[in-house]
Amino acid sequence: MVGLRIGVFSDTHVGRCIPSEVRELRRQAFRYAFSRAIDAFIEERVDCVIHAGDLFEKAYMTPGDSMFVKEELHRLVEELGLGESSIIVVRGNHDGTPERSALDYVKHPLARYLKVLGDRMLRGEVESLSLEEVTITALGYHPFIRAKFQVAKPLIEKALAKGGFRVLVLHSFIEGLQPIPPGCPSHSTIRLSDLKRLPVDLVVAGHYHGYVKPYPKPLVLTPGATEAINLTDEGPFGVYVIENGKPRFVEINRLYDICNLEVSSYGAVKPASWFISEVSKSLEAYRERLKALGKRGIARLSVKGITSDDAFELERKLKKIAESEATEPILHVVLVCEVSEMGSERVPLPSIPTMDEVLERVFQPLDQVMERVQELKNEVVSELEEYASERTHILIDSRRRRFVEEWVRLLEEVCR
Repeated sequence: MVGLRIGVFSDTHVGRCIPSEVRELRRQAFRYAFSRAIDAFIEERVDCVIHAGDLFEKAYMTPGDSMFVKEELHRLVEELGLGESSIIVVRGNHDGTPERSALDYVKHPLARYLKVLGDRMLRGEVESLSLEEVTITALGYHPFIRAKFQVAKPLIEKALAKGGFRVLVLHSFIEGLQPIPPGCPSHSTIRLSDLKRLPVDLVVAGHYHGYVKPYPKPLVLTPGATEAINLTDEGPFGVYVIENGKPRFVEINRLYDICNLEVSSYGAVKPASWFISEVSKSLEAYRERLKALGKRGIARLSVKGITSDDAFELERKLKKIAESEATEPILHVVLVCEVSEMGSERVPLPSIPTMDEVLERVFQPLDQVMERVQELKNEVVSELEEYASERTHILIDSRRRRFVEEWVRLLEEVCR
């Protein structure tokens, strides 16, 4: 049995500010959720904390976001008197690459309480941490995590050989346990069946943003995000506390409510006045619910159907209503209008492939270079984030040249 009380959370995405029309509200919400998670750990008097990746949203974070996280982690350590390596963090995909990780912003010589695990294991080096009778190892995010996991299995087994309560922390989708998002390639997932073969007592899986019921043996926890990553996400949102090997989910309060409202004619043809009336009633009902709860909220309003009037004029009027309804306690209304006119034929549009799908199609003849292709793509993204011109959003020639040469070399291999 485990004497330590362990706090677990993941996917805090501090710095996220999407969608842009409510960017500051969203940035505040992710900070607020992080603080409430720290509050929960303090109240529960945990002995150590595990974060399973995506601590930050690197693409949008500010210096203030990194300072905020440092102060909150320091508050946790001071309140509980935590010792060295008592906060364990794994790098997620939104934290950046191993070479340019946002986690470096919260690491400093005096922060001996913080330990980042997982990237050394990806490089083939055994890495683990022992806290009393608990042994922890990890794998950081990798786009080809399934293959990396197979290579790392002997390292994981060696890292956990110290015994005690054995913990593996990952930032990956778990096939066979979590609903895998559409378009996610199998090489970016780890199979539950593979985890079951490991000598491990607890697996903490970050990356999936929803709460998933714990898997019993080995115990696999999916904490989910601490705040809605997209406005369509639904809770619960919270953290885990593990005591004597048993997990308990603790929900955290949110800065504001997020509600997904839908007005639909369900295929029937309706005049514009019907849509306007239903939208007004829907928003008024949400306003009253917020008042009853004593909360503020953001409404994501989806309007669908067919109208006998001008669809563009209807959308213009609905936008005006959305703007006028954004008064306390409704902070903002995000309108998604998908109303078409009667008799208008929708032209089916081809789906736009993702960057990963394009690369996979181009380089499919040479599976052996796909891992390098994915790594190169990530390097380009990181280079753009760090060094792209603020005016043109592209790299200067001296920084771009090495990528061009590498892409040409890979394409020449495909053409041979």
